[in-house]
Amino acid sequence: MNIYSFLDGQPTWSMACSTFKQFQKVQNSSENQLKKYDAIVIGAGHNGLTNASYLAKAGLSVAVMERNPYIGGATVSRELHEGWTYSNCSYVCSLLRPEITRDLQLPRHGLQVVPYGGGTTFMQNGDHYGSYHDHERQFREMARHSNRDANAYERYSADVLKQTRLIRPFLLKTPPDPTSLKLRDLHDLADFAGAFLEMGEEGLADTIRFWTKSVADYLGEYFETDVIKAHMAGSGIIGTALGVFSPGTAYVLLHHYMGEVDGNVGAWGFARGGMGAVSAALAKSFQAFGGEIICDANVDRILVKNGKATGVALKNGDDYHAPIVVSNL
Repeated sequence: MNIYSFLDGQPTWSMACSTFKQFQKVQNSSENQLKKYDAIVIGAGHNGLTNASYLAKAGLSVAVMERNPYIGGATVSRELHEGWTYSNCSYVCSLLRPEITRDLQLPRHGLQVVPYGGGTTFMQNGDHYGSYHDHERQFREMARHSNRDANAYERYSADVLKQTRLIRPFLLKTPPDPTSLKLRDLHDLADFAGAFLEMGEEGLADTIRFWTKSVADYLGEYFETDVIKAHMAGSGIIGTALGVFSPGTAYVLLHHYMGEVDGNVGAWGFARGGMGAVSAALAKSFQAFGGEIICDANVDRILVKNGKATGVALKNGDDYHAPIVVSNL
């Protein structure tokens, strides 16, 4: 059973519903049999909670169904052994868009993100290579190992940032359906295609190269020093279950440049209290808009009538009804 604890007023990890109920309006599934809502969201992960918060903010009555006794999905902090908690899935913040943070007032609900200063790779000869968010300091560290690589870093950063500028405008847009003939989808597809056409032939070739190459091959086009390439290659394979020579892993580098913390593009940060603090802040925001989180609610199937979703059926036999059903799974 998880606990809901505080460190200087900040939630330190994800909470069990029975304990969270002392602080927030979280209910057990048996307390809400046959209740009707405007919308039901399946899964209390960070995406589901974000979606539910926006629906509730728009004035809809919303319930989030979570099969676990705690919320968070991949944004959880759990107790490994007594008195010590850790983020056991996602572990850093960057791609949580600032627009969402502002819209849902997450700092007001307890979220604090501490900037991530950098990392270190230790070498067998006793030396090390460090990475820093500060550009000048990063340049000096690279020059300590290779002047050529330090000079190439400017070109590398500029090339990756070009890809960032391509993608960032689309991060908050609904992806268009390429099979749809609706005007909105056709318009969005035209916008997306236009962004590529504006690059010109050379820019388009660079983009295809970036999105299809392995991270090892891509970094090899800029850098010569093994420790520098090894250190940077980790950003191309993390969370992918792939190797540095796998095609397409260069693209993953983009994730480390298109996020931001406190307005610093490309920065990363740690949520104070672990990643469970992200889901805790989202839950508080959602509930401040009148939403309900129902834990131990294992959805068995989506109810459908005349081709339209009408609610969900739980494995314990309870039914919940809503004309809108969103799956976070």
